[in-house]
Amino acid sequence: MKTLFFLLLTSAALFAAAAEEKIKLPARENFHLILLAGQSNMAGRGVISPSDRIPHPRVLMQNRQGEWVPAVEPVHYDKDFAGVGPGRSFAIRLAASDPAITVGLIPAACGGSPIASWQPGAYHEQTQSHPYDDAVRRTRRAMKDGTLKAILFHQGEADCYGSAPNQYRERLFTLIRSLRQELGAPACPFIIGQLSRFPQETWSEGKKSVDAAHRAAAAELPEVGFVSSEQLTSNPDRIHFDAPSQREFGRRYYGTYRRLTAPPSPVFATFTPILAMRDGNPAGLSRAQFVKINREKDQLRFAGNGSRLALKLPPDLKTFTVVMDVTLPKLPEKEGALFARPGCHNVLAVTPSGQLAFTIFAADRKTFCTARSETELLPNLPYRIAGTVRELPEGETSLTVHINGTEAGRVTLREPAFPYDGALSFGSAAPDGNAAMPLEYRLKNLWIFDRVLDGPETMQL
Repeated sequence: MKTLFFLLLTSAALFAAAAEEKIKLPARENFHLILLAGQSNMAGRGVISPSDRIPHPRVLMQNRQGEWVPAVEPVHYDKDFAGVGPGRSFAIRLAASDPAITVGLIPAACGGSPIASWQPGAYHEQTQSHPYDDAVRRTRRAMKDGTLKAILFHQGEADCYGSAPNQYRERLFTLIRSLRQELGAPACPFIIGQLSRFPQETWSEGKKSVDAAHRAAAAELPEVGFVSSEQLTSNPDRIHFDAPSQREFGRRYYGTYRRLTAPPSPVFATFTPILAMRDGNPAGLSRAQFVKINREKDQLRFAGNGSRLALKLPPDLKTFTVVMDVTLPKLPEKEGALFARPGCHNVLAVTPSGQLAFTIFAADRKTFCTARSETELLPNLPYRIAGTVRELPEGETSLTVHINGTEAGRVTLREPAFPYDGALSFGSAAPDGNAAMPLEYRLKNLWIFDRVLDGPETMQL
């Protein structure tokens, strides 16, 4: 108790000292502004700890009066019980990336606000505010001092009911375009956080529809990113992310921000694949065999049974990563294989619910383990899927799955795997493509590496 009291006293003293000291802003180009928009999970409802009250020397926030003050929790003031949100942990990561910059947070999220209130002139009764107008006003004021670098958005819980989901996609797309236009920032990164996926929660059709709109915005609009909420946990209210999850969420937002803002670089400048296909062009694939594969513009289409791409890889390849840009026209009625190593009973499959299931068998052909994703793929949306097979000491084998740069599943086989014969089959788990888990999907890009790639690396290709 004495220790806690000391920490609280110390943090309060530090905050008071920082607040009394006149804030000296850097040059406008070095003051990076981040607009925080949405509803309560962006405003934050996590329980505040003493460390959340210790200022970072280069992370500021805009207060009610529009003044710049040290950024400590709560950043938002939409409601009296605002707490830890994702904005501050994002800002700390951003500040750490470049010692020359200072980060300024613009809090504009409003608890309980539906997307209908995020349009010009709209009023939100709960917070007695005009969410869209207030966000634009605060940001314009902040832009006198700095440069807008990103908009972080978490909203949609209020639109999962009744007829609201039917209008959500159009309203979201309109909001993104309108904010960028109003703020004179047509290419400003707009990053959307996924709705909660708490273990005790069953998603309604409305929530699935809102999630699909979020994913569609990231897939179809320029400079829009999507951040997974997988494995994040809730407050006791089972509505809001708890404080540790909010801090992790902020770090994930930052990862997506870095991906969207990374300077362009030549493909394969850092990572050289042993095989590659770009824009549906199989010319770069060696040792390949094509059976009943249709070309659709810049993609290959696997039509299911009898459709496959067979590759012969080095027989001693025991650690490798396969990265695929994939679109499913529909979910399969039975598990179907994105790719497989037939000789070792190793398959990355899509289940009827849209989950990924990465399976490996032991040498006895009976023992097996499967890495399953909680994320469910949706039809007609592009995904970057990566499956990694890694040989570990003592004859163990690890499987890892990434979806859009975020780890979605991991498992380890604690005994020697079934021997690998060097084959790799796409569109079927069988060498002849005529049986064994056929799957209909479109393949735009394919990379195969003879090493492990992490999530951010897969997104740099």
